Amino acid sequence: MFHEYALEPAVLGTWQSVRYFLDAFGPWRGRFLAEYPGKWKRMVYEGLSCPDYEKHKIIERLQRLDKRVFSPRRGAAYDPAQPWRANIIAEHKRQPFRAVIVVEGPSTGELIECDEVTDAHPLWRVEPGSFVARDPAVFVRSLDLLFRSSSHLVVIDPYFRADQGDKLEALLHMCRAKFGRSVVIDVHRCDQQLAHHEFLRHAQRAVPKNLPAGVTVTFRSWTERRGGERFHNRYVLTDVGGVQFGDSIERGESGQFDRLSLLGHDERLRLWGQFYGSALAFDLAGELKISSTS
Repeated sequence: MFHEYALEPAVLGTWQSVRYFLDAFGPWRGRFLAEYPGKWKRMVYEGLSCPDYEKHKIIERLQRLDKRVFSPRRGAAYDPAQPWRANIIAEHKRQPFRAVIVVEGPSTGELIECDEVTDAHPLWRVEPGSFVARDPAVFVRSLDLLFRSSSHLVVIDPYFRADQGDKLEALLHMCRAKFGRSVVIDVHRCDQQLAHHEFLRHAQRAVPKNLPAGVTVTFRSWTERRGGERFHNRYVLTDVGGVQFGDSIERGESGQFDRLSLLGHDERLRLWGQFYGSALAFDLAGELKISSTS
């Protein structure tokens, strides 16, 4: 679903390479670029030997690069006395990348020469969606890289109910995921499925004792507007990217699968705006913050 790549700084030595590779990264494309080391951009700048006009274009493009393209590598060591290639091989052994793109070298295993990178390459190709078992632990594994790069988790499920264990279990697994920073967690549900006052009663009884220590979840109930948007589909969004669930965000029976689909950049922004923008798509019926009792 989401994959992390390492890119040798020298690969971006020409404008053509910069356009191809940087346009291919982003959570909306299913590819994260490892910011390894932390001075990765500077290493690109310092390695440029192209004509000045081309160098200026490359630098400007890098400066405008959306920070959500990068995935963090916490705990990653980097020895400046060693070349990037030696460092990246050691880091790959510690925490594997899907692939390491290099200027030249044998295209073996996860090491791919940049001239060999095409949409047909199995380690570069990213499908727009995938079927996953309807198991909350599998959901979280599928979204692990997205979560580790994010600090705001949003679950949009009009049918969410705290008194139904299959739905609550999925939320709790997400609450236990590893996030990039201290995380904000929100759940948006539809008031028409269960009145907010009834939802409050169930949630206050079932949620606090099950939340991981130190976690707070904000539940918001919404009502549809006459002639407005329909509140029906299920999504998991973050401040970085998002996916749509084809069926439901809940545990299913053994042998059942759901299809998770990548959301495009503009699609995520539109959905985010429905709940956080200046022109909300629904009317707020009520809000509840619940923290762990641990």
